[in-house]
Amino acid sequence: MKNESSKVNGKRIFERRGKIFAYCMVSVAVVHFLIFFVYLNFEQFRMAFAYELADGSEKFTFDNFTRIFTDLKLPNSIMLYSLVNTMQYWLMGVVKLIVTVFVSYFLWKKVAGNKLFIILFFLPSIIPSVLYVTLFKNMISSVGPLAVILKDLFGYEMPPLMAQPETATNTIVFFTFWAGYGVNMLLYLGAFGRIPDGVIDAGKIDGCGWLRELWSIALPLIWETLSVMLILNVSTLFTATGPILLFTNGVEYNHTYTLSFWIYQEVSAGNLYYPSAVGLFFTVVAIPLVIISRWITAKLNKGVTY
Repeated sequence: MKNESSKVNGKRIFERRGKIFAYCMVSVAVVHFLIFFVYLNFEQFRMAFAYELADGSEKFTFDNFTRIFTDLKLPNSIMLYSLVNTMQYWLMGVVKLIVTVFVSYFLWKKVAGNKLFIILFFLPSIIPSVLYVTLFKNMISSVGPLAVILKDLFGYEMPPLMAQPETATNTIVFFTFWAGYGVNMLLYLGAFGRIPDGVIDAGKIDGCGWLRELWSIALPLIWETLSVMLILNVSTLFTATGPILLFTNGVEYNHTYTLSFWIYQEVSAGNLYYPSAVGLFFTVVAIPLVIISRWITAKLNKGVTY
């Protein structure tokens, strides 16, 4: 009886310790949620409707939101060209999404050298961003290898791309397109890989070419994965950006700001109230767009997936 009693007590102690350990692990996530989501969002909401007076006190006001519309009307305001640049990054993200789907499809079809291409496309995702940006900046500099090749072969003097407003943002946007396939490509490859071989073979018997196979068979069968990526892309409409800090070292450089980077710079400088209003405003604008995109993707869902 004593042995059985000791076993029961040992089991209870083990279960109690397991529960304590589980609660400790969950508490970390709970504290993180309370601080970095609940508290920070509450503070942002509060400061969006506040203004700091000279004595350090705060005054409730809608002036921050009025200032947003005023800034957007100014022809050379930071807010205006930051919004335009953000739209450029977002549109490039849409193009990159489409290109990634096509690339993933052909890699899934095991084109010649597909394993090598997978490594090459995923390589930028595992190389540190600082190293990759430095390499890219040296490659496109006025004395870099690209400039030397263009001059030797075609006699073309390549301008300093990061030194003029007309090309600085476009250069960073191109970098995000060139270096950003890895993770999404793996998601699409996994989605394509779940399609049964029998479905593809049946399409081949019916005479489907690669384009018809992609459009009529493959895309509908991976629509759940693709629809999630589309919705996530819409959700980044006003937060799309690139590694601007690595390219510019935080200096306002030839109109390269985006909304996200502008908010980061303002908060880093201690300006909290107006950036909070800007973030809240564009969040409210983005919410119905995300809901509409979710409704559209649900309507396009064929109800078949693997």
